[in-house]
Amino acid sequence: MGGCVAACLAAVLVSTAISSVAAGEPERVRIGLILDMSSIYADITGEASATAARMAVEDFGGKVLGRPIQVLIADHQNKADIAAAIATKWFDEQHVDALMEVAASSPALAVMNVAQQRNRIVMLGGPGASSITNEACTAVSVHYAFNTYALAHTTGLAVVKQG
Repeated sequence: MGGCVAACLAAVLVSTAISSVAAGEPERVRIGLILDMSSIYADITGEASATAARMAVEDFGGKVLGRPIQVLIADHQNKADIAAAIATKWFDEQHVDALMEVAASSPALAVMNVAQQRNRIVMLGGPGASSITNEACTAVSVHYAFNTYALAHTTGLAVVKQG
C-alpha cells in the first residue's frame, strides 16, 4: 500500500475505532478486503493485495487507539452477488468497520450499496468504472484511483494531439 493508502487507512481506522467504542461494538478493529483471488484480476489484486494490507497494518503497529486491528480477506470470484453477500455477512455478523478494497467494478458497485445501507466505509482503489465516482457514488465510499473515462479520455486526447 502506498503512502496515500496508508494515510487513508489510518484515518479510517481512527474514525471507526472511535465510533465502534461509542456503539459498544467488539473491541477489535476489523477491516476487510474483498478481492479477486481466483479469477481474471487475481494477479493484480489477489494475494499481493492481501499481503500488502497485512504489511500496512504491521507498519501501523497492529493497533489503533490501543485496539488490535484484524484484516479479513475474501474471494469474490469476480461475482457481484458473492461480493455483496460477503460484505453483508461481514458488516452484520462480524462487525467489520470498513472495507479497504473491493477488486473489480461490478463487485465494488454491489458492495457500495451494502455499505451505504449499513453506513459503513468502503475505499476503492482497484475498480475503474466511471459510475463509481459518478451516479453510484455514496457518502460512505471513496474512489481514489483512475476511472475508465479518465483513462480513455486522456489517452484519446493525447493520440489526437499527436495527429
